[in-house]
Amino acid sequence: MGDGTFFHSGQISIANSINQGQDITYIILENGTTAMTGHQPNPTLHEDITGATALAHDIERIVRSLIPDAAGTLRIKGKDGRDEPQARVFRVNPAQRDKYKELLETVILQDGVKIIIADKECGITFNRRKHRAEVQEEK
Repeated sequence: MGDGTFFHSGQISIANSINQGQDITYIILENGTTAMTGHQPNPTLHEDITGATALAHDIERIVRSLIPDAAGTLRIKGKDGRDEPQARVFRVNPAQRDKYKELLETVILQDGVKIIIADKECGITFNRRKHRAEVQEEK
């Protein structure tokens, strides 16, 4: 889900999955825009749609607040019978392809609720800013 969708309806889905002990992986594309409806600013930014200063919300902090015990002491039984944390949160830059691929391959196979935050600016907004010479090429 994108970060705009996370604020619209994703939080409740993640909370329900944790409360019900589901085995699911969420990937939140934290790209700094609501791309689905026209690239409006979303609550992760420090400005609103008019450009005025606004409070920026931190997706990772919000997700961690949904876990009853962020320290992971509330446990579930894994497929192998061992206790595992009820939910886990990971953050990665998907531009680091090898690291991203390795994380996906490892995390998806774990039991419980897994939330991966893929943190990278939207390619469309990046290229628009690049075209206006506001950014340099990311390496």
